[in-house]
Amino acid sequence: MVDYSHLDALELGLSHERERLRIARDQREIQYREIWVAQYEREIASERELLGLSAADAKLDLDEILALLHD
Repeated sequence: MVDYSHLDALELGLSHERERLRIARDQREIQYREIWVAQYEREIASERELLGLSAADAKLDLDEILALLHD
C-alpha cells in the first residue's frame, strides 16, 4: 500500500502558505511567501512523480475547492 501522508502534508502546507500570501501586506513578505508557494509546488510535483502519480490523478486542493464554491 502506498503511503500518501507526505504528499498530504505538503498539500496542506501549500494551502496554509497560500493563505498567508493572500493576507500578506508588506511587499517583502509577499515576495517571501511567493517563493515558499513556488517551493511547495515544486516539492509536490516531485513527490507526485516519486509516487507515480500523473497530472490526471491530481485531486483538487482546498484552495481550488473554495474557488469553485465561490463561483
